[in-house]
Amino acid sequence: MKLLLIQNMLYVPSLGGANTTTRLLMEGLAERGHTCRMIVPALGSYGPQDHDAFRKELARHQISITHSSPDADVFQQRGVEIHAVTDITRMRSYAVEQIREFEPAWIIVPSQDPGQLQLETALREAPGRVIYLVVAAWDLPFGPGCVFASEASTELVRRTSYIISISDFLRRYIQQWAGLDSDVIHFPVYGSGPFSYLGSFDNEFVTLVNPSAIKGIDILLELARRLP
Repeated sequence: MKLLLIQNMLYVPSLGGANTTTRLLMEGLAERGHTCRMIVPALGSYGPQDHDAFRKELARHQISITHSSPDADVFQQRGVEIHAVTDITRMRSYAVEQIREFEPAWIIVPSQDPGQLQLETALREAPGRVIYLVVAAWDLPFGPGCVFASEASTELVRRTSYIISISDFLRRYIQQWAGLDSDVIHFPVYGSGPFSYLGSFDNEFVTLVNPSAIKGIDILLELARRLP
């Protein structure tokens, strides 16, 4: 089966949970025999700032470019064909070209899609063949956790054929605030394990990775106050 994923997140480097999730998803599908292709930006604020820096980043990861055009560099990684678009303003038009050429059975669009532009493109080009992958509440266009509420964008989400959530919290959130069902997949973003047990009440230090208000730092601060 041909599967196409369109995202506004970098593939290299994969620094966050969201782009790690999409990478694991497509690599896992490729491992199961599906023909997988991804369209991603080559440049971004959390990665390479120009084309030369992008190619150096690929070389650092020992990734070789298999094909290059004025619009994108193409490379293979663990069975997935990645198209890294070098001009972010060409992302939507390039996606249209790839949908028409590749003719995927399904198109997957992650929720980190400001304005749901990639989602709108996928639905226009392939109605009935779009899967929406929700990775964070603030990406969504509805509910109290969203950054930008939009009824028009919410309607785009309603038009998708399937919704995948990465947690039970997101499944409940989507059901409560949009009345939509979704299936939960817990992606192994921390690896496959087994993991070392490092907790210790004898150690006075606690490590927090990427603490922020939107991710619940107030809960941990309150715990620290109550259990000094």
